[in-house]
Amino acid sequence: SSGPQAKQDGLREEVEEAWRRLESIKDQYSADLYHFATKEDDYANYFIRLLELQADYHKKSHEFLDRNISELKENHSQKDPAAGLSSLKVYGEPLLSHLSQSGRAIAAPIQECIHMLLRTAMREEGLFRLAAAASVVKRLKTCLNQGVVDHSEFSMDPHAVAGALKCYLRELPEPLMTFELYSDWFSAAGEKDLSVKLEKFRNLLQKLPPEN
Repeated sequence: SSGPQAKQDGLREEVEEAWRRLESIKDQYSADLYHFATKEDDYANYFIRLLELQADYHKKSHEFLDRNISELKENHSQKDPAAGLSSLKVYGEPLLSHLSQSGRAIAAPIQECIHMLLRTAMREEGLFRLAAAASVVKRLKTCLNQGVVDHSEFSMDPHAVAGALKCYLRELPEPLMTFELYSDWFSAAGEKDLSVKLEKFRNLLQKLPPEN
């Protein structure tokens, strides 16, 4: 029958089924809760052990860092101050400042680069005109700044050597030929008579500071 009584009976059965499921879930929850209660000590011990392992890890990490920091500080304090000159910045520094700090008569980039070029690049075409790989020039500049240059590594790339030398001259705060004499150099370079030009160059060289 599809009348009201049949609908009521259907709804009653659904409600009873829902209550049965609820009771079953409550029974399962109670069983799980009881099981957890019986294992509470075990779980607490596992958690305590986890915390102990974490504490031990962080303690050992702290000891390791302390030991290494102490060694670094000790090595740094024992370092010869004069040895630090090799790591002084070279590029972008005033010429006289670099020479005074390094105790050199000729700036490191000029001396090292010219030495390498004289050895291997005198017949190289396009020297100082062709661009070199930027990464090689950057590495050579870093080596020159650190005061350690492996000639065998860079001598076979004369364009990189020339590029590093050009960078040094370009980055000097005061040009090698000085701001003061700029117009005089320009005028001498435009001289048509070769002997007069050379004479002017000689006179200008005499006016340069000794370090230049």
